[in-house]
Amino acid sequence: APAAPPPLARRGSTSAAVPCDGKAFRDAMVKKFQGFAAAWAELDPAGKKALDYSGFVVACRRVGFSGNLKLVFDDLTGGKALFTPAELDPGLPMDLERREREDREDGLLDGDCAPSLASLPHRRCSSMSTLQRQLDAAAQEPGPQFVATRRKSATTLAEVYASVNAAPAREGPPDDAQAFRNAVVKKFGSYAAAWAELDPAGKGEITYREFVRVCRGFSFAGNFKQIFEDLAGGADTLETDDLHSGLKDMLANAKVQQAAADGRGGGGPVAVGRRASLG
Repeated sequence: APAAPPPLARRGSTSAAVPCDGKAFRDAMVKKFQGFAAAWAELDPAGKKALDYSGFVVACRRVGFSGNLKLVFDDLTGGKALFTPAELDPGLPMDLERREREDREDGLLDGDCAPSLASLPHRRCSSMSTLQRQLDAAAQEPGPQFVATRRKSATTLAEVYASVNAAPAREGPPDDAQAFRNAVVKKFGSYAAAWAELDPAGKGEITYREFVRVCRGFSFAGNFKQIFEDLAGGADTLETDDLHSGLKDMLANAKVQQAAADGRGGGGPVAVGRRASLG
């Protein structure tokens, strides 16, 4: 019987046939990564040098290759369970070994990092000599993230390169009483002015809920619960002297002096706001 004709493409369709063999996959990898070594580095970033079918599927999706992955895998491996560099290109294993040897000679690979680093081609690092100098500098100034020139979680050359070039981590929000005191004095100019913002009703004490509401009102961010407990010493309310020792008497004296100056003989309340000179 004559062979059935190939299915016709839909009218107006310009899409190419779905890749379903090893040659189409190899061509796509070379076109995308300009070489088999670079392609393998993307397919196998962990440096295991073998991918089963599920790992192959994950790798293809990561690099943006779409097609009949089962047919492609079977064609590449010849029906075997694992896809290795040799199936991508017969000369690739020797190429990867040469790159690994050169990197060892340059002092960039040692110990347990060698397999994963070897899979990365030289073109992926902008400057090997610059990277080495940065790693040497990191070794001279060990920090909490580095041990013996390598960050604990950095397992590939790209990760190490990113680590030594990363900006310092930003400090977290205030979480203790002293940090809070420093912040409010910086914002309002004095403890007296800061307390006037915290206790606008002039009660001389505020609850935790009032503390949180007021802090959010003047855009203070931090660990409110921990700060309140640190300031109040575990009490249910925060009092004037908890913000600054002696502040209660200072405010009372200011109130008397203000009343005397106004000729009211210590009468009505006097607000101590942002313009107060105490603190």
